Amino acid sequence: MKIREIILDFTSLLDVIMIILFFFILFSHFETEEMKQQYEEDYQAMEAVSEAAAEASEAAEQKSAELDNQLQMIAGMDSDSANNLQALMEFSRGTNLKAYLKTKGNSWTLEIQKKNEQTQETEILGRLTDTDNISLEIKKILYLKEYEPEDRIMFAFIYNGDAPGTDEAYEQISKALTEVRWEYKHFYCSETDTSILESE
Repeated sequence: MKIREIILDFTSLLDVIMIILFFFILFSHFETEEMKQQYEEDYQAMEAVSEAAAEASEAAEQKSAELDNQLQMIAGMDSDSANNLQALMEFSRGTNLKAYLKTKGNSWTLEIQKKNEQTQETEILGRLTDTDNISLEIKKILYLKEYEPEDRIMFAFIYNGDAPGTDEAYEQISKALTEVRWEYKHFYCSETDTSILESE
Protein backbone atom coordinates (compact mmCIF):
# COMPACT_ATOMS: atom_id res chain seq x y z
CA MET A 1 0.00 0.00 0.00
CA LYS A 2 1.42 3.30 -1.12
CA ILE A 3 1.46 6.19 1.28
CA ARG A 4 0.64 9.36 -0.51
CA GLU A 5 2.47 12.38 0.44
CA ILE A 6 0.19 15.18 1.53
CA ILE A 7 1.65 18.60 1.14
CA LEU A 8 -0.14 21.36 3.00
CA ASP A 9 0.38 24.84 1.70
CA PHE A 10 -0.35 27.52 4.35
CA THR A 11 0.85 30.38 2.24
CA SER A 12 -2.64 31.57 1.36
CA LEU A 13 -3.80 31.19 4.95
CA LEU A 14 -0.78 33.11 6.14
CA ASP A 15 -1.60 35.88 3.71
CA VAL A 16 -5.13 36.06 5.02
CA ILE A 17 -3.88 36.15 8.63
CA MET A 18 -1.40 38.88 7.75
CA ILE A 19 -4.14 40.93 6.08
CA ILE A 20 -6.40 40.48 9.12
CA LEU A 21 -3.55 41.41 11.44
CA PHE A 22 -2.75 44.46 9.29
CA PHE A 23 -6.34 45.67 9.45
CA PHE A 24 -6.48 44.95 13.19
CA ILE A 25 -3.38 47.06 13.74
CA LEU A 26 -4.67 49.74 11.39
CA PHE A 27 -8.07 49.99 13.07
CA SER A 28 -6.44 49.87 16.48
CA HIS A 29 -4.28 52.79 15.38
CA PHE A 30 -7.37 54.67 14.19
CA GLU A 31 -9.18 53.97 17.48
CA THR A 32 -6.14 55.13 19.40
CA GLU A 33 -5.99 58.31 17.35
CA GLU A 34 -9.73 58.87 17.87
CA MET A 35 -9.37 58.27 21.61
CA LYS A 36 -6.40 60.63 21.69
CA GLN A 37 -8.34 63.26 19.76
CA GLN A 38 -11.39 62.76 22.02
CA TYR A 39 -9.17 63.05 25.06
CA GLU A 40 -7.65 66.27 23.73
CA GLU A 41 -11.13 67.65 23.00
CA ASP A 42 -12.35 66.66 26.47
CA TYR A 43 -9.24 68.16 28.01
CA GLN A 44 -9.72 71.42 26.10
CA ALA A 45 -13.40 71.47 27.09
CA MET A 46 -12.41 70.87 30.71
CA GLU A 47 -9.87 73.70 30.51
CA ALA A 48 -12.52 75.98 28.99
CA VAL A 49 -14.96 75.07 31.80
CA SER A 50 -12.20 75.59 34.36
CA GLU A 51 -11.37 79.01 32.88
CA ALA A 52 -15.06 79.94 32.80
CA ALA A 53 -15.41 78.82 36.42
CA ALA A 54 -12.35 80.85 37.37
CA GLU A 55 -13.75 83.90 35.55
CA ALA A 56 -17.14 83.37 37.22
CA SER A 57 -15.44 83.04 40.59
CA GLU A 58 -13.44 86.21 39.94
CA ALA A 59 -16.60 88.02 38.83
CA ALA A 60 -18.42 86.75 41.93
CA GLU A 61 -15.58 87.96 44.14
CA GLN A 62 -15.61 91.33 42.40
CA LYS A 63 -19.41 91.55 42.81
CA SER A 64 -19.09 90.57 46.45
CA ALA A 65 -16.45 93.26 46.96
CA GLU A 66 -18.72 95.83 45.29
CA LEU A 67 -21.62 94.73 47.51
CA ASP A 68 -19.41 95.00 50.59
CA ASN A 69 -18.46 98.52 49.53
CA GLN A 70 -22.12 99.45 49.05
CA LEU A 71 -23.03 97.99 52.44
CA GLN A 72 -20.20 99.95 54.03
CA MET A 73 -21.47 103.09 52.32
CA ILE A 74 -24.99 102.43 53.60
CA ALA A 75 -23.66 101.61 57.06
CA GLY A 76 -21.60 104.77 56.97
CA MET A 77 -24.46 106.85 55.65
CA ASP A 78 -25.11 110.01 57.53
CA SER A 79 -27.29 109.04 60.49
CA ASP A 80 -29.23 112.26 59.96
CA SER A 81 -30.39 111.02 56.55
CA ALA A 82 -31.52 107.70 58.02
CA ASN A 83 -33.38 109.48 60.83
CA ASN A 84 -35.05 111.85 58.38
CA LEU A 85 -36.20 108.93 56.25
CA GLN A 86 -37.60 107.11 59.29
CA ALA A 87 -39.51 110.20 60.43
CA LEU A 88 -40.93 110.81 56.94
CA MET A 89 -42.01 107.18 56.66
CA GLU A 90 -43.83 107.38 59.99
CA PHE A 91 -45.53 110.60 58.95
CA SER A 92 -46.61 109.24 55.54
CA ARG A 93 -48.06 106.12 57.17
CA GLY A 94 -49.83 108.12 59.86
CA THR A 95 -47.91 106.31 62.58
CA ASN A 96 -46.27 109.42 64.00
CA LEU A 97 -47.14 110.76 67.44
CA LYS A 98 -50.34 112.80 67.71
CA ALA A 99 -51.59 114.87 70.63
CA TYR A 100 -55.27 115.89 70.87
CA LEU A 101 -56.24 118.70 73.20
CA LYS A 102 -59.65 118.35 74.87
CA THR A 103 -60.91 121.18 77.06
CA LYS A 104 -63.70 121.15 79.61
CA GLY A 105 -64.29 124.37 81.52
CA ASN A 106 -61.06 125.41 83.18
CA SER A 107 -59.48 121.95 82.90
CA TRP A 108 -58.06 120.19 79.88
CA THR A 109 -56.58 116.86 78.79
CA LEU A 110 -53.87 116.22 76.23
CA GLU A 111 -54.31 112.73 74.79
CA ILE A 112 -51.20 111.39 73.08
CA GLN A 113 -51.75 108.65 70.51
CA LYS A 114 -49.76 106.55 68.09
CA LYS A 115 -51.07 104.16 65.44
CA ASN A 116 -49.52 100.70 65.50
CA GLU A 117 -47.92 100.03 62.14
CA GLN A 118 -48.69 96.28 62.21
CA THR A 119 -52.26 96.25 63.58
CA GLN A 120 -53.21 99.78 62.43
CA GLU A 121 -54.90 100.21 65.81
CA THR A 122 -54.54 103.48 67.70
CA GLU A 123 -52.70 103.18 70.98
CA ILE A 124 -53.26 105.71 73.75
CA LEU A 125 -49.82 106.48 75.15
CA GLY A 126 -50.93 108.92 77.78
CA ARG A 127 -53.58 111.36 78.98
CA LEU A 128 -51.91 114.43 80.41
CA THR A 129 -53.75 117.07 82.39
CA ASP A 130 -53.06 120.67 83.41
CA THR A 131 -51.74 119.39 86.77
CA ASP A 132 -49.01 117.22 85.18
CA ASN A 133 -45.45 118.17 84.31
CA ILE A 134 -46.25 118.06 80.58
CA SER A 135 -42.68 118.15 79.20
CA LEU A 136 -41.52 115.43 81.61
CA GLU A 137 -44.49 113.18 80.76
CA ILE A 138 -43.94 113.61 77.00
CA LYS A 139 -40.25 112.74 77.43
CA LYS A 140 -41.27 109.62 79.37
CA ILE A 141 -43.51 108.60 76.47
CA LEU A 142 -40.71 109.18 73.98
CA TYR A 143 -38.37 107.07 76.10
CA LEU A 144 -40.89 104.22 76.38
CA LYS A 145 -41.42 104.26 72.61
CA GLU A 146 -37.62 103.95 72.23
CA TYR A 147 -37.02 107.32 70.63
CA GLU A 148 -33.43 108.51 70.96
CA PRO A 149 -32.47 112.18 71.53
CA GLU A 150 -30.88 112.31 68.04
CA ASP A 151 -33.98 110.88 66.29
CA ARG A 152 -36.22 112.95 64.06
CA ILE A 153 -39.65 112.97 65.71
CA MET A 154 -42.78 114.20 63.96
CA PHE A 155 -45.27 115.30 66.61
CA ALA A 156 -48.73 116.55 65.59
CA PHE A 157 -50.51 118.87 68.05
CA ILE A 158 -54.24 119.08 67.24
CA TYR A 159 -56.65 121.41 69.02
CA ASN A 160 -59.82 123.44 68.58
CA GLY A 161 -58.94 127.12 68.86
CA ASP A 162 -62.57 128.10 69.42
CA ALA A 163 -63.10 125.79 72.41
CA PRO A 164 -63.22 127.53 75.83
CA GLY A 165 -59.97 127.30 77.78
CA THR A 166 -57.88 126.50 74.69
CA ASP A 167 -55.76 129.66 74.89
CA GLU A 168 -54.49 128.89 78.42
CA ALA A 169 -53.92 125.21 77.57
CA TYR A 170 -52.17 126.10 74.33
CA GLU A 171 -49.75 128.41 76.11
CA GLN A 172 -48.87 125.79 78.72
CA ILE A 173 -48.48 122.99 76.18
CA SER A 174 -46.39 125.11 73.81
CA LYS A 175 -44.00 125.89 76.65
CA ALA A 176 -43.76 122.18 77.49
CA LEU A 177 -43.04 121.26 73.87
CA THR A 178 -40.22 123.80 73.80
CA GLU A 179 -38.76 122.15 76.91
CA VAL A 180 -38.97 118.73 75.20
CA ARG A 181 -36.87 120.15 72.34
CA TRP A 182 -34.09 121.01 74.78
CA GLU A 183 -33.38 117.28 75.08
CA TYR A 184 -34.79 116.01 71.77
CA LYS A 185 -33.15 118.48 69.39
CA HIS A 186 -35.06 117.23 66.35
CA PHE A 187 -38.51 117.15 67.91
CA TYR A 188 -40.68 118.74 65.22
CA CYS A 189 -44.17 119.74 66.17
CA SER A 190 -46.89 120.58 63.66
CA GLU A 191 -50.03 122.38 64.83
CA THR A 192 -53.53 121.93 63.46
CA ASP A 193 -56.39 124.17 64.58
CA THR A 194 -59.53 122.20 63.73
CA SER A 195 -61.72 125.27 64.16
CA ILE A 196 -60.27 126.66 60.92
CA LEU A 197 -61.14 123.45 59.11
CA GLU A 198 -64.66 123.45 60.54
CA SER A 199 -65.30 127.05 59.46
CA GLU A 200 -64.32 126.39 55.84
